[in-house]
Amino acid sequence: EVGAASVYIEYETRTYINVKNNENNTIILGQSAIIEWEVTGDADWALVEPGISPQGSNFVSEVTVTPTVTTEYFVRADGVIGGFSESSVILTVIQPPTVGLDGPVESDYGNDITLSYEATQVGTSLTLRPRARSRTATPI
Repeated sequence: EVGAASVYIEYETRTYINVKNNENNTIILGQSAIIEWEVTGDADWALVEPGISPQGSNFVSEVTVTPTVTTEYFVRADGVIGGFSESSVILTVIQPPTVGLDGPVESDYGNDITLSYEATQVGTSLTLRPRARSRTATPI
């Protein structure tokens, strides 16, 4: 008598997308990151967005991206037997610090000068240092 065995075949479509080698999914503006994805199961097509791969290709792959703003990447796949699956990952892009400074251009000696500022992507404080000005010597 020959022994009996059973085999389990998984048809369900599954998707996976990730930012490779980047634990917190964050880059600084101008840097690049690698988006990797995989589609398993019975899928007839896969689409990676925004604008990475055409429909019907690249079931396992990766691509280098250099977004200028925080972007959510999707991998979507569908199959007649396996069904639809979708996964996403958000790649955060940190923008450079900006500072806007407002105040008088000139002031009389001895007067107080009030400056106001607005800053983004700056730590908890700003340091204001006077810029050295050249002076022209007055002949005697």
